[in-house]
Amino acid sequence: MYAFVTVGTTRFDALVRLSTSPAFLTALSKTGFTTLEIQHGHSPLPPLPPNPPLQITTTAFKPSLAKSMSTASLIISHGGSGSILEALDRATPLIVVVNPDLQDDHQSELARALQESGVLVWARDVGDVVGLIEERAWEGLKPFGKADRSGFVKVVEELVGFR
Repeated sequence: MYAFVTVGTTRFDALVRLSTSPAFLTALSKTGFTTLEIQHGHSPLPPLPPNPPLQITTTAFKPSLAKSMSTASLIISHGGSGSILEALDRATPLIVVVNPDLQDDHQSELARALQESGVLVWARDVGDVVGLIEERAWEGLKPFGKADRSGFVKVVEELVGFR
């Protein structure tokens, strides 16, 4: 199984540090994961531990996260709305970790609402992630489903005179 950690284009040092920690790597391995990809954005990548219990690849940035998200069995993401929606569109189990260093609390509001609807797991703190992995907290999540874009299309068609 393949896990994917992404911080997008932001800097989220705490999540990147966690994703290279022995506790995190061991939790993934014990849960059946064999491969981990870390997309670390502007955050510096700490040294990887010697002899990690799973195969690890890292990258700062990617032109697209689509392939990584499509092949992952679990995505652990920062709380950016674009990354969340991209992951949910793929129906891949998702743990969202909100970056407390951001100026407002919009990420927490979005993560809270989506957790309440049962489509993702919200880690309120980076320190919660290992426990969520160990308890397989993503099991039982509901699929998000594709958004109904028909209303949007209808408005655009009317504006350009197609109807």
